[in-house]
Amino acid sequence: MADVANGKPENLIVPSRRAAFAERIKSLRETAGLTQTELARRAGIDRSYYAEVEAGLHSVSTDRIVAIADALDASPRDLFTEPRTP
Repeated sequence: MADVANGKPENLIVPSRRAAFAERIKSLRETAGLTQTELARRAGIDRSYYAEVEAGLHSVSTDRIVAIADALDASPRDLFTEPRTP
């Protein structure tokens, strides 16, 4: 059964590292002013797949990590780490 609020199965447990990655790419996408559709188009991946990655439902290949980073004009490292504050 799906949770109406986010479309995830109610009993789905997303690994913490995957959840952190998903939150980070969502934050970067929103900061860049991009919709999921636009980011997915720029990265050359299906929008629905990208939405599921951003929801933490998929583990992502290195090729797709690089494509998402390129679409965000960021380095792959940026997708895993928060910027350092002075």
